[in-house]
Amino acid sequence: MAKAQKRGLRKSKRELERERNKLKRDEARVIAKIKAEAKRDPNSKAVAILAKELVNNRNTQKRLLVSASKIDSVGHRMTSAAATMKMTQAMGVAAKTMTTMNAQMDPAKFSKMMQQFSMANEKMETASEMMDDLMDEFDGDMEDEVDEITSGVLAEIGIEVRDALPAAPRGPTKTKAAVRQTTGDKATDALLAELGI
Repeated sequence: MAKAQKRGLRKSKRELERERNKLKRDEARVIAKIKAEAKRDPNSKAVAILAKELVNNRNTQKRLLVSASKIDSVGHRMTSAAATMKMTQAMGVAAKTMTTMNAQMDPAKFSKMMQQFSMANEKMETASEMMDDLMDEFDGDMEDEVDEITSGVLAEIGIEVRDALPAAPRGPTKTKAAVRQTTGDKATDALLAELGI
């Protein structure tokens, strides 16, 4: 229906354009007549009559231009109305769908299901924490056993752990000053000296 109406509006606008073009041609013809009559007799009544005809012609062209603009405006309003109608229909379909979904989903049943899920999730987290704690305790006992077995094996082969490790120095130690090598670049050497390299 909207397409047929748009087609009718376009046809009306084309007809107005044709009429306006015809009036433009007539305007050019009248101007030529005015010039010819003015050359023949500048005070002729024919010049005044032709001038009135020219003014009427131009006024008619303006009215046709206004009418064409109004037809365009009506076309735009129809397009906007059609878009609004389609949007309204789409919203109606969405509302029906939402109503159907709400009817199928019992809020009390959904709430109960979410509570059950929450409780099951809490139980699972509690069990997981208990297993982690148990594994940590088991690993702690295992470390003691590992240290005991390692010490026993080292003792059997005559090595005690504290004897195997070198003594750590206590306090500042004096070492020989290292011979510093240079790179040949003053900036690089200065940077290396700052870093103690």
